[in-house]
Amino acid sequence: MKKLVLVFIFMFSCGLCQHAANIEIKGITAAGQQYKTIRLRFEANLGFDNPFDLITNQVLLKINRPDFSSAKLSFFYDGKNDEGIECWEVRFTPKLSGKYLFQVII
Repeated sequence: MKKLVLVFIFMFSCGLCQHAANIEIKGITAAGQQYKTIRLRFEANLGFDNPFDLITNQVLLKINRPDFSSAKLSFFYDGKNDEGIECWEVRFTPKLSGKYLFQVII
């Protein structure tokens, strides 16, 4: 049986981006389902020389799980939209039911 999963973005940290206030995370819902993939996206030109280089480009999602453990996932570059703005995405599948807190770090 799939259980309820609560999802919260609680902080946005931006070290390289000058326009942090303009970045909006898309795909957030207040509740999700256990074992169902959650896609988080944002659109912003971050100014990386090579957006495919995940080692040099630290665009991370820190996840605090209901059991108080944590993990980090890398956002991946997903091309540009019609206006020429970079699209960034991360996918996460919650294994535990309960509240998850996310922190986006650039």
